[in-house]
Order: sequence, then C-alpha cells, then structure tokens
Amino acid sequence: MDRINTASKAVDLFGAGKHGWKNANLGLGVTPTDFNAEFCNGVQEEILAIIEAGGQVPAIATRNQMLLALRAAGVFTTPAQFDNTTKAATTAFVQRALGNYQDAISVAANTVLTAADFGKVIFVDASGGPRTITLPLVTQSGAALKIYKSDSSANAVTVVTSGSNVIVGTNNFAGGTSSSSVILRTVGDFLDLCATGGGSYYGLSSGGAASVAASGYQKLPSGLIIQWGVFTGNATPGNPVAVTFPLTFPTALYSLTFGSAGGTTATCAAWSDTQLLTGFNGRASIASNSNYWAAIGK
Repeated sequence: MDRINTASKAVDLFGAGKHGWKNANLGLGVTPTDFNAEFCNGVQEEILAIIEAGGQVPAIATRNQMLLALRAAGVFTTPAQFDNTTKAATTAFVQRALGNYQDAISVAANTVLTAADFGKVIFVDASGGPRTITLPLVTQSGAALKIYKSDSSANAVTVVTSGSNVIVGTNNFAGGTSSSSVILRTVGDFLDLCATGGGSYYGLSSGGAASVAASGYQKLPSGLIIQWGVFTGNATPGNPVAVTFPLTFPTALYSLTFGSAGGTTATCAAWSDTQLLTGFNGRASIASNSNYWAAIGK
C-alpha cells in the first residue's frame, strides 16, 4: 500500500514525499484530490488481509470485522523463543517468558531433544526398559527444561548431554560437581535444568521422590537419600536376617544405625556385620524382637 499519488494530490502534505488529500475550493480554483483504483484496491486488501487472518469471512453488512480479527488468534505471530527485540508479544510469548512451561510431552523410548524442546516438561516412561534422554546442545543462556521419570519400574532414565556439554550444580550423580550424565531411578525423580552458556547446564534441583511407609525412603534435592525400616530378629538370637533396602543406593552407603524395641538396655541390641548398597544382614540379641534401622547414602 502507498499514499495517494494522483495528479490532484496534496503534495508533501505530511512531509517530503508524504502526499495527502485536499478538499475542493471552487472559488479559489482548488480541485479536490481524485481517487484511483490503485489506492482503493490497496486500502481494501490491507484491511481484508487482517480480517481474513483473524478467521473472518468478509461480509458487507458487518461493521466490526477488523476489531474482531484483532482480538482473534492468527493475526499476530508469536516471536521466537528468547526473542528480546521490540516485536509485539503475544500472550503465548508472555506466558513462556514468565517461566510457565510451554508444553508437556511424554516419551517412552530413547529420545534426542532439540532446541525446540526448551521450556517443556519431558515425562519419561521407562516401564518398557531403560531410557536415555539426550539434551540439546547449549546455544542460549537461560534456556530451561525439566525431565521427570513417570513410571514405577526399576528401569533407569539416563539424562546425557550432547557434545562436550556438562551438567553442574547437582549431586544426583557420582562426583557431585559436574557430569555428562544424570540418572533418574525411581518414579517421581526429576531434574530441572537451565542452560548457563559456555556449554553447561546448571541443575536447579533434582530428586524429590519418596515412599512414606513403615519401610520407606526420602530423596533430597542434594542427592542424599534417607531410608528407614524395621526387621524382626531371628528366632535364634544373633543369627542373621537378610534385609533389603526399599531403594538401592546408587553410589554409597554412609551410615546405618539401629534401635531395638523391648528387652532391657543390657540385653537388647541390634547390629549388622554386612552392609551393601542393596541392604544388610540384621542381627539382634533377642529372638523375634522388632529392630528399627535408618540408613543414609546417595
């Protein structure tokens, strides 16, 4: 579309080259500005382009179609993720920028994520076997996503980086400082990641799964795991009872403590002579006594 450009235009009415319209003044010999088809067609198509983009069908008797179109989806384009220009922001762009997840998707196979997956929650179903989720290469500081293990199987979900990228700031892996992979082992395990530039993801939080029962566990964001339970002593005092932790410790068992119910302080005791990541042999000084235990590891 362009300004009116007929021979009778008002030359430079709005500045150099910005012609306009003028009224007639027959007494002074001033002729009115003439229309032409080019101008009318330009105005028509500019307006109808907005109306039709808003999903409206042009109707001669409807006088608010442009207003309806401007209030509808389809007229404005949502800027690209992380766009920091002066383009108009749609509500979709604003919601994404406020930190709301742009989408939630479920995967049940090994999956390579792309930059288009930033801003999403990825629910991973590993019930059919161990799964590997490959993160996108870090290209934009501030890009974030969340990986969540959604099934209750014993199969692990391994989150790995691309290229030379690393994950820092989370203790949910051996070493506790940085790694190219993080393992989610139980339902409810999750990993919140934010790209920091320089080829790194920062683990904002991880862990969180729990089993609250007589024998259960709690996974902390630091990667530390606290477990507890009770075992009944062997019918022969001092003989072992095999106890399996509710959750296998991934890398280390730091502490295992006991407390017994019943008996006297002189005769009531519980201990273990074998400690593994999977459990221990519990022994007690009183036959068939209830013996409580607590374990801490990661």
